[in-house]
Amino acid sequence: MRSVGSSAGVLFWESFITDLAHKAGIDQYAYRRHLLRNYPEGQKVLDAAAEAANWHEPPPPDTVRGIAFNTYYGRGGSFRSECAEVVELKKQGKTWRVARVICAMDAGLVVNRNTFLAQIQGGIGFALTSALKSEITFREGAAEQSNFIDYPLLSIAEMPEVVPVIVESDRPPQGAGEIMVAHLAPAISQALLHATGRRPVRMPFRPEWFEARA
Repeated sequence: MRSVGSSAGVLFWESFITDLAHKAGIDQYAYRRHLLRNYPEGQKVLDAAAEAANWHEPPPPDTVRGIAFNTYYGRGGSFRSECAEVVELKKQGKTWRVARVICAMDAGLVVNRNTFLAQIQGGIGFALTSALKSEITFREGAAEQSNFIDYPLLSIAEMPEVVPVIVESDRPPQGAGEIMVAHLAPAISQALLHATGRRPVRMPFRPEWFEARA
């Protein structure tokens, strides 16, 4: 399980921040930027994701956005990496699908750019599997899922466009392997709030939660 506890923890607190911003009638990006006013490193990454997504411009027709931010600390404080993601859902027929993910990350000095980009792309695929498909159910004390035949993974056809944004840093190399996973679910949840009026809080998100309003 990549990102381990962060996959749940970031969903909880970013969803709470989404609710606060929504009830206050404040733009989700602006609300988070205000919370990060004393954390310039975090603001820089959040701004990079928003800029790459053209957040200040209205989204294209039949498109909604969600945004999330988190600072990931390695075990024992071994490293610190900042990450922000913007998810775009696009309406297709009677449902919404994840069409594009913008991921901005400051993980210190990037030594191998190709490996760094691959971590982001692979992490987004893993995160989508966790958010949309991964479910273990139990019956009479045993897991009902036996293998990938009844525990599906994200297919290539379901993979969205991924836009990696490397935020330049003069820090030593930090972590990049699991950083981007936890942000995706709360960003999707926030986008669904704009699209359907419903904000799911439990993974995996059900297909019916993506159904467009009549």
